[in-house]
Order: sequence, then C-alpha cells, then structure tokens
Amino acid sequence: MNPLTYMPTVGDLLIAALAVWRLSAMLVYEGMFEWLRQKAQVDFVDDNDVPITRMGRVLSCFWCTSLYVSPFVIILMVLNMRWLLLYLAASGGSILLHHWSRVRNYVEG
Repeated sequence: MNPLTYMPTVGDLLIAALAVWRLSAMLVYEGMFEWLRQKAQVDFVDDNDVPITRMGRVLSCFWCTSLYVSPFVIILMVLNMRWLLLYLAASGGSILLHHWSRVRNYVEG
C-alpha cells in the first residue's frame, strides 16, 4: 500500500477512532500507565491546579493525549497493522457499550 495515496474507508476511520480513544484512555486514566504519569509529574501542579511539566499537562488531558496518539494509529493503519488496531478498537468499543448500557439502565430505573 502506498502511504501517499492511501484513502481510508469508513470502517478504517471507525477502527482508528476507537483505537485512538482506547489508547488515550489507557494513558490518561488506567493504572497500567500510572508509572508513566508519575514520571511525567502529572500530580505536581501549580497554583492553578495545572501540571508543571509539559508531558504532565499532556497526560492529564484526554483530548491532548488523543492528538499525540492519532499519528501513531495512522502510521499503524498505513503500515497495514490493522490487527493491532482491531484489538484496541474491539476493547474500546466494548468499554463504550458497557458504559452506555450502565447509563441506560440507570436512566430507565
């Protein structure tokens, strides 16, 4: 596949979006990457409650982290490593469905 002429399908975009969401959530929220957040000094904040290091600011912001994760996911897509992206997308999709069903059950009573 020529990376300069690659045109993603709607399915590719959905897989990529779910993979970006999953990787970003892992980096920002999950315990398995606590060591990375500690190294980035996410918990060391200034008077405005903002992390003092650049990496700390990135890893404390889901939206910011997704911007840095996206190019990695695009590279994997262009290199035809969809199996890894499918793994992340399936996990992300199942988590989102789980959250949706919990919210739905809460609203319905």
